[in-house]
Amino acid sequence: VLGWVWFMFLIVVQLLSGCLLNIFLTKANYAVQDSYFVSISAAFLVIIMNAGALMFRWHNIPRNARLVPNTKLFLLAVLLSGYSLLAVYSTPHTPGLIQAILSVNVLQVPLGLFIAVVFLRQRYPWGVWLSLGLIMAGMGVGLYSQLKSGSVTTLPHSNLPRWFWSLLYGLAAPLLTLAIVYADETMAALPAPTSALWMQFRLACWTAVILLVMAPLDFIPSFGSTTPSKFFANEKRAFLCFLALESGCQAPWPCHCDVAFLNIFMTAVMNFLSSTTLISIVNEANALYLFVVSTVTTPMIALAFSTDFLMAPWPSQPLDGLAFLSMGILLVGMFGYAYVDYRQQKEKAEQAQQTPISI
Repeated sequence: VLGWVWFMFLIVVQLLSGCLLNIFLTKANYAVQDSYFVSISAAFLVIIMNAGALMFRWHNIPRNARLVPNTKLFLLAVLLSGYSLLAVYSTPHTPGLIQAILSVNVLQVPLGLFIAVVFLRQRYPWGVWLSLGLIMAGMGVGLYSQLKSGSVTTLPHSNLPRWFWSLLYGLAAPLLTLAIVYADETMAALPAPTSALWMQFRLACWTAVILLVMAPLDFIPSFGSTTPSKFFANEKRAFLCFLALESGCQAPWPCHCDVAFLNIFMTAVMNFLSSTTLISIVNEANALYLFVVSTVTTPMIALAFSTDFLMAPWPSQPLDGLAFLSMGILLVGMFGYAYVDYRQQKEKAEQAQQTPISI
């Protein structure tokens, strides 16, 4: 009973953290107006949180639960760093509904089927393709509702079109999908279950190092927020804003240094909770549980962006009829896909039990 209570607690935390991470990340960008500072400061805060948690749990972690090769962690950190930069830079210019429908929660289905069919030559029943068609239709309706002329005008101005930032946000999903698959395979290959806290701490350290090396990406015109000559001055301003020692900044979208620390800190907290619970769920259950959780998270993200309380002090992003239609079609398609996958796994398990064992 206690095991199920703990597992359900992990599910609830994963749901809430996965939803609120997008909100706080977007608001952190709004507050500081420096995406690179948001990404690197959140990464270091995650390291501090993991170190603090390890101080209380270190004596309970067996030595064999700490054995994760540095090479595998580095490759995993490269994938996560790429995802982090694409997501952080694109979120302030990407509507909340698009963040929901182009997240890894949704794109993992078409991406997974593409890899399985093209590279692994696998075949699937008609129910999988029907579900995929519904998912793609839901994505199409949602993208149209947000990218059409005059929709969602409460986003900061950018020299690049909204479709570009939406595409950039969508490109982050394959990197996170690969990271999740690679992490799953890495943990499955280990001789003993690894500690989620220890793995997350080492992964956060590698990620922070890689983000420091990737600083020149902030110099790209219309993408980054500064130039090489103004980089350190810009980071100093962002740091003072983070500490609420800066009154504001010169930008088309007003800064809110009074809430900068809160939103960056909560971004790190949600990132820490989401990553830790994800590793724990993968350790304790199969991928179907995680898929159901991510499916429920998708409409929660869109609804959160339409809530005045969660988006304050910035305007919320109301959802129109097309947005709700998009969410409805998506949920039917994703739950349909989960049901077909469950039936396939059940049939395979029954066939394995009925197969006679030769002696």
